[in-house]
Amino acid sequence: RREGGDGAERRPWARVDEVVGMLVVAQGGSNFQLNAELGSRFPALISATGRCMAAFGNHPPDMIAERFRALRWDNPPDYQSWQAQVAEARLRGYAIDQGNYIEGVTVVAAPVLGRESTMSHAMIAIGLAGAVERVGVHVLGEALVIATRTISGNLPQG
Repeated sequence: RREGGDGAERRPWARVDEVVGMLVVAQGGSNFQLNAELGSRFPALISATGRCMAAFGNHPPDMIAERFRALRWDNPPDYQSWQAQVAEARLRGYAIDQGNYIEGVTVVAAPVLGRESTMSHAMIAIGLAGAVERVGVHVLGEALVIATRTISGNLPQG
């Protein structure tokens, strides 16, 4: 927890030792869809959203490393590779999970940045790997960045 200049307590979107919840769901029009229920909860550092959390959450590296070791993945990345992906996310503005969290599923996430340019929320696109690749992983990533920058720019900063 942090304290703001006005004495009010400030809290980042989530701590790396917490879970994050899904707030909004939008579904495509195809016959086959991946679905997660509204309110579903996931470990804060898992998948592409977790890479964004590590890149934009302003959390201590030792805490991130400790929490990373406890994550459950279908195809776990080694910590060094994951850290390289976090660094890429920081540069690109979005993160990609290609089958690590859930085999055969690609997740692309971009952070919504709030106060002090730290992550307050995330926007994700998720799909079967082949479908996401046909659209273009980086095309989706760039579209998410445009959307999240618009959202970030409209969040109250006070």
